[in-house]
Amino acid sequence: MSTQLTSNAASKITQCEQLINYTFDEKLLCLQALQASGEAVHYAGTWHILAKNDALAVLGDAYMAAVLCRWWWEKGPRNKGQLDNKALAARSRLLSLDKCLFVNQGTKPDANGNYVTDKVAATGMEAVAGAVYLDGGESQLEEVMRHLGFDQHPFL
Repeated sequence: MSTQLTSNAASKITQCEQLINYTFDEKLLCLQALQASGEAVHYAGTWHILAKNDALAVLGDAYMAAVLCRWWWEKGPRNKGQLDNKALAARSRLLSLDKCLFVNQGTKPDANGNYVTDKVAATGMEAVAGAVYLDGGESQLEEVMRHLGFDQHPFL
């Protein structure tokens, strides 16, 4: 079984927290949100076999959509384009959040030098949002979304 390095896990959690301006109380939620592979991760002296971040991504997608819908409702015209995979992947890359994701060892970069596909980058963004929601609630998710610029959509 391949493994991710301990220092790598801790540094990816720290990097993610800095990028989103949120500190997780439950670090394993962040670790699971960053888990785009099925590989075991050694963190805080223990091996963790965490599920891929897909379930957290579904939760994050739903709550991000709910927050954006409320903002749009309050401001006027409605357009969900900010949450499509292409937009989420672009924002993930802009923030370098895609670099925090755990990918299968041996993954080669694509022609653009990306180690993760747009789908994986978007799923990672949604999973981090889901983890923030579980860890801190909707108000913390809303703060993170504002920090990441989701409130800067031209329709808001």
